[in-house]
Amino acid sequence: MGLFQVILSQIVSIIAFGMLALGLMKAFQIASELGEIKELLRDIKRNANEHLPIATSPVNLARAVNAEEQAAHDKIEQHRARLEQALKEESFPD
Repeated sequence: MGLFQVILSQIVSIIAFGMLALGLMKAFQIASELGEIKELLRDIKRNANEHLPIATSPVNLARAVNAEEQAAHDKIEQHRARLEQALKEESFPD
């Protein structure tokens, strides 16, 4: 019975040591993946900051939107003027 207990305790010790080693490996793997996730989040934040509009206040944002609307309106007016000019130059039979 004594020999059986020694062998069994050795097997249990090896299994316990293996489980401890696997647990430590898993902990390091999780820490590594968390580090990669944090780096990705930093990259996303960095890229998001580059694409933010310069207008930071509501007034500046409203001015930027108004400028875009004015540019679109001017483009439409130029097109309308060209169409009117083309119609004036076109001669229609009565």
